[in-house]
Amino acid sequence: MLRPLRPTTPLLRHAIRIANGASKTPQTAPPLSQDEIAATKLKYRRIIWTVAFAAVIITGTIYGAGLKTQREWKTEKEKVEQLSADQRIALLEQHRADLMRQKREIEAKLAEVRARSQREER
Repeated sequence: MLRPLRPTTPLLRHAIRIANGASKTPQTAPPLSQDEIAATKLKYRRIIWTVAFAAVIITGTIYGAGLKTQREWKTEKEKVEQLSADQRIALLEQHRADLMRQKREIEAKLAEVRARSQREER
């Protein structure tokens, strides 16, 4: 069952009076019944529980992802510790090559952005 809106501010009440063309005070909505009050409370309770469950799920997901990452780093560290010196050097050289490739890509993008900004300034 729809109930009429309850204007709360005097300015809003005045605007409604002008819009309706009435000079008298608008009638107020009847008070809410106990069923309507209970329905409203239930609605807010559902919203609160939904937000609480969502917060718990999101927190658990983030925490679990962090634990997984830590476990992966630990196993990777153990693998590197078991390698011989020559294998470690080869691994570090490979890692350096990957970083240099990333550096070249970023520098190329930066040069492109600078060139585009110079063209726009002209």
